[in-house]
Amino acid sequence: MEINAGCIFGTRPWKVFGEGPTRMSGGYFSEGSQPAYTAADILFTTKGAKLYAIALAWPADGKLTIRTLGTGAGLYKRTIDDVRLLGHPGALRFNRGPQALTVHLLETKPCDRAFVLKVTPRA
Repeated sequence: MEINAGCIFGTRPWKVFGEGPTRMSGGYFSEGSQPAYTAADILFTTKGAKLYAIALAWPADGKLTIRTLGTGAGLYKRTIDDVRLLGHPGALRFNRGPQALTVHLLETKPCDRAFVLKVTPRA
């Protein structure tokens, strides 16, 4: 919780709640048994100019693909200046095209669940 607090406290919902194939009954954060999430299951929150993308599973190939943030989706019109993984001090390498934003993650996970990317637009 400490690592990912920035994407929770003081944030607001974004234009879309999330993306991905897994469907939950009672909402994403309901009590009880949870489905097996995939790396394609991503939630969004925002605080000021920052957008947080919360991946519910770690991708096996080390690349997180966020289709909602592709330029062709038309939902995030700003130019992305920086992408960081909460719990890691440096910026991550990323590519953004019409289909998706692809972020190259680290070999080591910063925590056991809910991996958060902080997306910062160009000023």
